[in-house]
Amino acid sequence: MIRVLFSDVDRTLLTHTYELLPAVRDAVGAAKESGIDVILATARPPMAVLPYAEELGVTDLCICLNGAWVGDLRGGDATVLGQVRPDVVDHVVETCAADGIELLYYTANEIFVTRITPTVVTHCSRTGEVPKEVQSVRNIAAPVLKVLCISTLPNTNAVFRGIAESIGNRAVCAMSRADLLEITASDVSKGRAVAEIARQRGLMRSECAAIGDSDNDLSLLTWADVKLTVDNAMPAIKRIAPLHFASCDVGGMAQAIAYLQARNRFEQHCSV
Repeated sequence: MIRVLFSDVDRTLLTHTYELLPAVRDAVGAAKESGIDVILATARPPMAVLPYAEELGVTDLCICLNGAWVGDLRGGDATVLGQVRPDVVDHVVETCAADGIELLYYTANEIFVTRITPTVVTHCSRTGEVPKEVQSVRNIAAPVLKVLCISTLPNTNAVFRGIAESIGNRAVCAMSRADLLEITASDVSKGRAVAEIARQRGLMRSECAAIGDSDNDLSLLTWADVKLTVDNAMPAIKRIAPLHFASCDVGGMAQAIAYLQARNRFEQHCSV
């Protein structure tokens, strides 16, 4: 029996234009009524996922910043599972300045940039994030939990590969979109976060399902026993998730939830 569905947000739960479809909203409500808890696992910071979580009624526990932050979105208990090493932050700043890549720095409660550019404005207008401008990354007092690289370069893949290779095992680098590279602490991942939640709740992996679409969901899907994805997912995700549903733009998430409910009903019938 599946008791928990861990769900990515952007381009999985939400459409490519960051819309929460009514069918998906209703499916999440139906999942909860049928005994399947839905826990969001996102690259977004807490404040940027809160409006969607409130609409879905799932604010009490959320995985944010790719697993660096886990807690109650309404200001309750939260745990920081790891921060990006200062030397890694400095290395990324130096590398990306030469390449012309924009950087956003995420703490538990705020987002910082060293310059407001059209690329930054476009990204933040899509996600609802409100960055603060600082003169230097050294002016950020709180620990940096995630660095986001935004590229508009024609050779973005090669540039991102170079950044990841230069960082090595000092941090985790994962693409969440073709133009976005997420950098978190070396011991931070969605997979580690869900494993800790499962341990605290006494859940077995066989009771957990996960759905995602991007490289930063690989650890999440690898950990979960039931692996789901949507048609718009990256190839690496489709290779490890055997259960594919429609694109996020037409409510693939709702189909995935319907599948889990049918699976649970079948298991209940067989156990009678």
